[in-house]
Amino acid sequence: MRSKDAEAFRISEMEDKSRTPAHWEQLSEEEVADCKVFKVLRRKMRNPSNGKEGDFSVIKAFNWVVAIAETVDHNYVIVNQFRFGSKALSWEFPAGCIDENEDPISAAERELREESGYLPQAPGRIIGKARPNPALQDNDCWFVLFEQVSDSGKTEWDEHEQLECKELPLKDILSMTRSGEMSHAMAHAALFFLLQHKTKP
Repeated sequence: MRSKDAEAFRISEMEDKSRTPAHWEQLSEEEVADCKVFKVLRRKMRNPSNGKEGDFSVIKAFNWVVAIAETVDHNYVIVNQFRFGSKALSWEFPAGCIDENEDPISAAERELREESGYLPQAPGRIIGKARPNPALQDNDCWFVLFEQVSDSGKTEWDEHEQLECKELPLKDILSMTRSGEMSHAMAHAALFFLLQHKTKP
């Protein structure tokens, strides 16, 4: 590239960085695979600002919910289970998919009961919402706080679930994230929303 062309390219690149990116238009969509808890789609998209087109893979997933459950002793309920993606055990807050026509609070209460056996003694509240990975996924994740939960001793695990459950103070859970023992991104997001909730005026 000649020096004048290179300079022009650098100026153009700097100008592009200062502009809001275009909102791509969807031209078509087709299902590539149905994987039960999610579908893989192929979307043909076009950038209206320059006319460029491309095919992009998208994971169409259920919306998710994370249940942040605080006991009367101000500990928090966490569960440990094997994850097939990482092929490792993973400490997390109870969580799962929101069923069709189910609201986030009801889904969080159900997942809390099924995975840990804990039941809330007061209504839950939504303290946050995030997009797990908007580069590939189209779903949202909700974060629901329950206070004054107690252990019923009765779980309702799915066919392939096997979970360890324990209560820990918040400081210990934060230590687990710093050490890498708790590495699930949605658990980290849950802690962010919890700390934000506890410190707001």
